[in-house]
Amino acid sequence: MMRSIVVVAVTFWVSLASALPAFAQFGSRTQNSRFKESVFRNLDRVFKPKLVVSRGASGPVNAMGVSADEHYLVTAVGDKTIRIWDLWLGREIARLSGGAAAVSHVAMVPGQNRFLTIGGDSSLVVWDVANLANPLKLGAALVPASDVVFLNDGATVAVGGVDGSVTLWSIPERRILANWTAHGVGNVRLAISSAGGQLTSAGADGAVRTWDAVGGKLIVEKQFETAVTALAVHESGSVAVGGADGSVTVLDRNQANPRRVEMHEGAVTALSFAPSGEHLISGGQDGGIFMLRDGKATRMGKHDKAVTGVQSGQGEAFSLSVSADGTTRLWNLKTGAEMLLMISTTQGWAVVDAKGRYDGNEAALSGIDWQAEDAVANIEDFAETHYQAALLPRTLKGEGDLAEARTIVDGVAYPPTVSLVPNVTAPVDGKVTVEVTAEDNSGGGVSEIRLYRNGKLVSAGKAQSRDGGQQRRVERYELDVGNGKTVITATALNKDRLESRPQTVTVSGGSPDKPGRIHLLTVGVNAYQDKSLNLFYAKPDAVAIDGFFDQSRQVVAPMARRLALLDEQATQHGIVQAIRSLRDAPHEDLIVIYLAGHGVSVEDRWFFISHDANLSDTPPQGLLSSDEMKAEIEALNADRVLLLIDTCHSGTLVDPIKDYRGMKSLRLLARTVGTHVIAATDRTQSAIELQRLGHGIFTYALLAGLAGKADHLLDGAVSATELVRYVEESVPALAREYADDEQYPTGFSRGMDFAISNSSKN
Repeated sequence: MMRSIVVVAVTFWVSLASALPAFAQFGSRTQNSRFKESVFRNLDRVFKPKLVVSRGASGPVNAMGVSADEHYLVTAVGDKTIRIWDLWLGREIARLSGGAAAVSHVAMVPGQNRFLTIGGDSSLVVWDVANLANPLKLGAALVPASDVVFLNDGATVAVGGVDGSVTLWSIPERRILANWTAHGVGNVRLAISSAGGQLTSAGADGAVRTWDAVGGKLIVEKQFETAVTALAVHESGSVAVGGADGSVTVLDRNQANPRRVEMHEGAVTALSFAPSGEHLISGGQDGGIFMLRDGKATRMGKHDKAVTGVQSGQGEAFSLSVSADGTTRLWNLKTGAEMLLMISTTQGWAVVDAKGRYDGNEAALSGIDWQAEDAVANIEDFAETHYQAALLPRTLKGEGDLAEARTIVDGVAYPPTVSLVPNVTAPVDGKVTVEVTAEDNSGGGVSEIRLYRNGKLVSAGKAQSRDGGQQRRVERYELDVGNGKTVITATALNKDRLESRPQTVTVSGGSPDKPGRIHLLTVGVNAYQDKSLNLFYAKPDAVAIDGFFDQSRQVVAPMARRLALLDEQATQHGIVQAIRSLRDAPHEDLIVIYLAGHGVSVEDRWFFISHDANLSDTPPQGLLSSDEMKAEIEALNADRVLLLIDTCHSGTLVDPIKDYRGMKSLRLLARTVGTHVIAATDRTQSAIELQRLGHGIFTYALLAGLAGKADHLLDGAVSATELVRYVEESVPALAREYADDEQYPTGFSRGMDFAISNSSKN
């Protein structure tokens, strides 16, 4: 079972390398013997961490709502925001301001993708997922709200107050229809029965009452000895009542034949019937999640803090819970096990399963760590074995194609320790020799050393020498570093592909580096040999990108060369040769590669479909794989590389709904090689082309960002990371506005950030 997540307010800077014993250089038999003895003594040492949000914790999840088709999940988060998750895509798609105070309640409009929120200032607001920019403001509740439910017509909402009142609001008329005192002073809990549209309320006075939802006429009531703190009603009329004493009582539609079960230590805080009524999910002040079936309560797991909401899925295979501990959790109702942890941070979102496999955006993942008593590893240190694109929908659909991975909380081998030593503190003739040593300290072995210059991977083939084996490895490189400051970083991976924390040194020359130049390669394919693949905007988009760098005064450096491959020029061989022609670019230069055309994923590999593709061949021909692209970009000498991919699915090679898998290969390309990658399509979307814009939506946003809109820091320059952020944020809004469709680009960044354009003309 997944360990509980811990939300802390400090950043942990302890590196794995510094937390483990350091070893001196080994040159003699005695030293080697001591090393082997040390390894032997530590073979039983394993990294047994727990997951920690070390940076960017957004506070408690106060409430949630799930759309009837289980497409959208809405959560109200303690940082005064509302988060919308697309469960089919498996990601957070929007972050809205909830107002001056944190939102306390969420309710979905029945049968619609609209929802109502109640803020801490008592404001009632109705949102439409398709038009989030224009919410409908109803007004303010008469008193602070304690609960909210929609009546069956979806046009009327009932709000419970802390004074024991119930208020009915008309959404179309934006006015109060009725208000009455339903209970004594205290929080009122509400539930609606779809059979007959009756409203049931419960209060701190221990009373449970069913009302005529239109006129407020009392129909039936039941008195309990303890305050009622949670309530649920099934469409059959069965009523579940949670008490302040931790008990749950289930009654029939006439509130008779009570069946009482002791469940929680402390008050019951949330209840949800399965659609069939065969089981009931309960959450409590103690953080516990229980399933009640046939009168027997089974504890499924526990949040670290109080549960604030539960929801059983329509297919009755899973349920969701939210908590004051800042997490949303997905539970398997068949096994009772925790399936997934969903995390919203101030910068983004992440999903983690019981084995530690994960998905998420880079901004959030950078602040999530696996922490043990003696070491810390960022979640992305497990990227090669545990990153899984679209982890959430794949889990919900029960797909069996998730990569097998070790369960991190059970223990994994520590990564190697890494030391990095330059032979001089200042370069000689613009060069420096660097020796990297990786040593195994726990039986995990040493499988690979990676050396980065200014964030860009130095090809392993450039190592001057390589010594050692699986327990200790030494590699030496001679690097061209120029005369300015150069940041050199090294990491190492163990046999389980766990990457160590980076070790970094800075080499400073006597004078600043000479300014770099820009090398641009644009590829655009409208016309394919297979005419069924033809597109409209790929070629014009490529021409527009080329034109920006050629004609705009906003580029940050002189152009060294511009290479353009359009239509029949954009063969697989032609693209590879064009990238190889950039290998002579010096390290201080910037390389921008733009690809527009068809793209597709097969299993975990992504492919660009070249002009000469033949998809009917076995295997298909004319496909440029992400593996090939990774190798070619790794061989580039320039430290600064930006890869822009504006592709849509061919619809021929593979079912588009499976096309999320290639995102893994693109992510690992960026992470391993040290580049910035922005991909136009994300999992199930096809890149949207619009005549109104004259471009694909992705390239339209890209051009706007380069022209200055991406300058978030307002420092006069657009950097690679700013461009990634701008495109990720603007494309979804453009897709909704211009195409009434969905498109969510994905950005991956690793390595040195750098300016690409100026935000205003000089």
